[in-house]
Amino acid sequence: METITKENLITWIKEISAQSNHFDCEYDFQFNLALKIKEKLESDSKSKLNNNQIGFEKKIYDDKGCRCDLVIFPQNKSDRILLELKYVCASTEHQSKKSTINARESFVKDYERIKQLIKDKKAKSGFVIFLTNKTAVYKNAAKWKKSENDYIKIFHGKLATKENWENCPFADKKDTKLLVLEVDNENKK
Repeated sequence: METITKENLITWIKEISAQSNHFDCEYDFQFNLALKIKEKLESDSKSKLNNNQIGFEKKIYDDKGCRCDLVIFPQNKSDRILLELKYVCASTEHQSKKSTINARESFVKDYERIKQLIKDKKAKSGFVIFLTNKTAVYKNAAKWKKSENDYIKIFHGKLATKENWENCPFADKKDTKLLVLEVDNENKK
């Protein structure tokens, strides 16, 4: 494996979800995905990535208040792989109260930040990932078009189109959906 691909990530996240109950929070999702990535990279003897470290919540953006959820650190900084995760799942009271509007806005902002780092050659690639069972996020209802929020319009109109969502059931939740976009390649399936 030369690099991490959208297809790899979709497969790995589906493996994680099929083998477990829903995550308690986004950090639980981060941790499980980092373990899966590390396991897959270490098991691939051909991988040029298998000696890399995975960092959590790294300050790599110009906006020092923002942190990247997962960063795969190769030896050359410009080859970094960035992963931003969103997890909103109505499974616990805390999760049920999370705003899907804020999560969708944050998804678009994460996408734009990663895109800028790739453009500035400070990262090789990046992915934004959304895992949810909230229909307000993955159903492209007509009411988003009337939204005054530009981020919501970008989210539904450009990034989170119906064909980009995948079924990703947990052992205890069958209606969970997954969106994985490779930054700058959002129209590739």
